[in-house]
Amino acid sequence: MDYTLHQKKGLEHLNKVLRYYPMVAEGTKAVVGLTGEDWHVLCDTLFHMKTPREAIPAQVITWQLSKEGDQIILEMGDGTSVRIEMF
Repeated sequence: MDYTLHQKKGLEHLNKVLRYYPMVAEGTKAVVGLTGEDWHVLCDTLFHMKTPREAIPAQVITWQLSKEGDQIILEMGDGTSVRIEMF
């Protein structure tokens, strides 16, 4: 599948989060901040653009929005819960 530029950027942001979260993890939890623009691109890619599962790295088991809709929550294969916030 050919991904749009928006999806490619979203996947790029996701990969940055995946490289960074182990450095800030405290036990099984990590919080990573993205700029508002980058957060929205990632949110669009994960939830609004029908990005296929195979485009998401296998280490990401599930992803969801927080109840408030202001955090993206990733459950990782290593048991870590990663919260992605806007700063």
